[in-house]
Order: sequence, then C-alpha cells, then structure tokens
Amino acid sequence: MKQLKLSLQHEQAIVLQGNYGGSAADFSTLARLTHTELLDDNSIVPHALCEDLHAELPTQLPQMFASGTVDAFYDPERRQCRIFVKTPERLHRHRLAVFIWQMSVTGGAAAAIQRGNKAHLMHCSMLEKSGRALLLCGESGIGKSTSVRRYKAAGGEAVADDMIMLEHAPDGKLYAYRLPTWSACREGLSNLDYPFSPPLEVSGILAISRGQERESLESISPAEFYAQLYRCSFFHYLWNCGNLPAAEKTVLAGVLKESVDKMTAMFPPRAFMAHLQGNIAETLGAIL
Repeated sequence: MKQLKLSLQHEQAIVLQGNYGGSAADFSTLARLTHTELLDDNSIVPHALCEDLHAELPTQLPQMFASGTVDAFYDPERRQCRIFVKTPERLHRHRLAVFIWQMSVTGGAAAAIQRGNKAHLMHCSMLEKSGRALLLCGESGIGKSTSVRRYKAAGGEAVADDMIMLEHAPDGKLYAYRLPTWSACREGLSNLDYPFSPPLEVSGILAISRGQERESLESISPAEFYAQLYRCSFFHYLWNCGNLPAAEKTVLAGVLKESVDKMTAMFPPRAFMAHLQGNIAETLGAIL
C-alpha cells in the first residue's frame, strides 16, 4: 500500500493509506492532483485506511457507513477509519473513484480530530486572489459552483467548489486548503489542479443565496449566518460519520462548533446575493 500525507501546519497531517494501481482511485492520482508526495513508508498508522474486500470485515468495530460499494468502520483503539471497497474492479469509473477519495479524506479528517487535530472540512466554494481566499457557504444547488465558473470567466482564480479543509492558526488567522471537488472530478481528471499547500489565508466568509433582481452583498442576522456556517461545517461528515460511537460524535461536534464560534466572531454576518447578470468580480472585489 501507498501512503499519502495531506500536510497541515505545525507538522500535522491527514494521513491516507491505500493503493489501487491502474485505476482512477489510485492514491497516486490524488497525489498528482494535490501536488502531494506519495510515500512507501507505511510505518505510521494512517487516519484512513482504504483496502479491498479480500480481508475479513472487522465486524467487531463500530460501522460508520455501509453501501453496495463500500463499508467503513471506525477503530477506537487506533483512532482510524477503515474503508473496505467491495467492488475494486469498478474503480476505473471516475464517479466512484472520487467517492472513494472523498470518503477517505472525510473519514481521515474525522479520525484526525479524535487524535486532537482540529483541522476540519467545510462544504463551500472558494474564490482566490493574491494568496487569499473568500468562502461562499450554502446548501447544495444554491449557486456555489456557478459562482466559481462566473468568477473564473471574469478572470479570477478558483478551483474548489465543494469541499475544502480549514485550520485555525495560533495567531488567530484562518487558513483554507484546496481539495479535489466532486463536481469537477466526477466528469474527468484531465487538466485539474488542486495545490494543497501552501494554504490560503481566509479574508472573508459569506453565506450565498440568489438575488431576485440584482447581485449584491447584504447584511443578515448573526443567527442566520451562524446556522449557515454550522450546516456547512457538518455537511461532509453527516453521511459517513453519522454512526460513530457517541463519545467520538461528541468530540467531532465540539470541534466543529468551536470552529463555527470562531468564524462568526471573525467575520461580519453577510450574504452574497448572486445573480447571473451581475459583475461578480466587482461585487466581491472589496473582500478579496
């Protein structure tokens, strides 16, 4: 097996382990997309271990997730997510491959939180400028990916439109790491580039909604802003971490709530009211 380290600040990392040579789910492809080195050293216990079903399922462990494609278990002793692929012969399909990637990253990030690492995933799109990032947080289908396409068409830079990783630095700043996103990678892997490091300093966070007549930035209530960030912080964990043991759920929820508390204290409660006829670069220019 190969090991992939998504290196964070302060010598921390999210460590994934697995190998499906010749398929799109091979972690070497994920390493290429994120500019991350693939290692042969398996001496470190990974946060997420992805393997095929030749091994016997560890039914004595709590099951995190089950489907016709994969089963995922949590090992409390090693604080590790173990993902068993039932149909490795189908992993050449991009859609399934990206599902395995995102499940590995999500399980690995959840397991890392159990080990004291407070970096976590966020469901949002990210617009970039001069090494800084603006996060657009909202429910699926509200216009995050469309906003990314519009921003790029206007000459801006943006690659992540579904999932990023956030980390609070000791100096009080918030940093975002790019991750391969479902909406783009499921269609194909050519010409995609998600440099994971260095992270980008977050200059602003906006809830996103649809403008009725024009595009604008609007003040919203602190409660509405908090609720949107709260939903987006939990989004990627809900579908494959919902069956974690109660103690692990409590730790995960506590870290996510702490992060949302910090974010809502750092940034004013505002919404980006997106409209297809608007000038997105002009509307958001003052924040980026």
